[in-house]
Amino acid sequence: MATVFAPPAEAREPGFSEFFTASGFDSKAYEEACNEFENELRAWCKANTKNKGHDLVGEVIGFQVADGYANYMILNVEPAHVIHMPIYDAWSVPDYIISGMGEAQFRQMVDQRRKLEELFGRSSN
Repeated sequence: MATVFAPPAEAREPGFSEFFTASGFDSKAYEEACNEFENELRAWCKANTKNKGHDLVGEVIGFQVADGYANYMILNVEPAHVIHMPIYDAWSVPDYIISGMGEAQFRQMVDQRRKLEELFGRSSN
């Protein structure tokens, strides 16, 4: 059974409102901040996982929601723990969707994302 956690304080997610300027929304700076958050969260996960060296730790899984994705980063594979990534539209999915997931489902989602990125380049959120 997978458990969902909020991001740790060490990986500060960018606040959407921080990127409004007098000339409008700075989408490039926001995307860079989201990438930085993802990298900080990945580093934190790799340092704090119970599954040191596991290839799925720090990988992102996403669920299509409305016009975007609910993104989660894998912290532990066994026991299954993921961290919600409240970036872009900050979508989330109900816990029951994630709660039954484990290594096989994580691997399938990561492999699917990698293949899409290979085909189309880095996925947009």
